[in-house]
Amino acid sequence: MKRAPLVILLVIVVFLGSGATWYFAFGGKATLDGAAGSPTSTASVSANEKEAADATKALRKLTTDPKSLVPDDQKRTVTIADAVPKGSIIHVSQKSWAPASKSSGTLVATLSSPGLDDATYLVSMMKEDGKWVVVGTLPVTE
Repeated sequence: MKRAPLVILLVIVVFLGSGATWYFAFGGKATLDGAAGSPTSTASVSANEKEAADATKALRKLTTDPKSLVPDDQKRTVTIADAVPKGSIIHVSQKSWAPASKSSGTLVATLSSPGLDDATYLVSMMKEDGKWVVVGTLPVTE
């Protein structure tokens, strides 16, 4: 399996999820005075760490339960399992968590698939009915 179908699928997910990400991250408003969800107290830092751990745990299911990461309104059109060959391993950097709001943020993850070069992505996630889902990805190149 070539990496091109994965990239195409991920680009589609990015475009489909970008509107939802914008809405949930900024409530439809641009912010110029700092990042949404920036920690301002010990309580918010602890909440941020919990969100990072929960989102990381969810994203690690990519190779075992990819359907769990697809937003409900996209399940008919997105087959994320096709983009994750059997034997793939995902490495998620929990330290890369960047909250956009209390229910959305981004992580950096690298997908290692048999016979393919490793691919690193910025993964945009949000909570949907209490569970983390992927709403978009962007390839990271060095």
